[in-house]
Amino acid sequence: MKYLTEKRKINEVDAKNIYELVGGRIIDLKTVADDFLAKQPFEVIEQQILTEVKKKFDSAKLLQYQTHHEAEKDVIRALLNSKEIDTDLFRKYFKDESVSEVLEANVFAYHPSRDTVTFQSQSVRYFIQKNSSIFTKENPLNKTAIYIFRKNIKSA
Repeated sequence: MKYLTEKRKINEVDAKNIYELVGGRIIDLKTVADDFLAKQPFEVIEQQILTEVKKKFDSAKLLQYQTHHEAEKDVIRALLNSKEIDTDLFRKYFKDESVSEVLEANVFAYHPSRDTVTFQSQSVRYFIQKNSSIFTKENPLNKTAIYIFRKNIKSA
């Protein structure tokens, strides 16, 4: 925040929005601040960042109706609650061959010194928050399947 408000002379409200979008990485803050100070509207900057993050989710096959979407929802729930999870838990959700593919897409970051996984960036967290219905809510089709399954068990 100090970088944005004191060095770049961005007002506190706009600085807060920028920080919420990209977090504290100076290179990301500098890029977004440059665009903002060049009079690019925040909404345009935000959409550019969200589009880039969506491409990462797509390359990892994490978007709705893609291969890893259901497993990824569980990982996201865990990371939203604790910010960091053990790699064993991460592997539990993704098949062994998928772990590398998912990590390479830069949605999640592996920290070997702690043997943990986090979100790659604040922009990833921001994207998830903006699209929370895709990533955190139960799929209504799953609820229907569970209801039918339970109904069939009771009648059997």
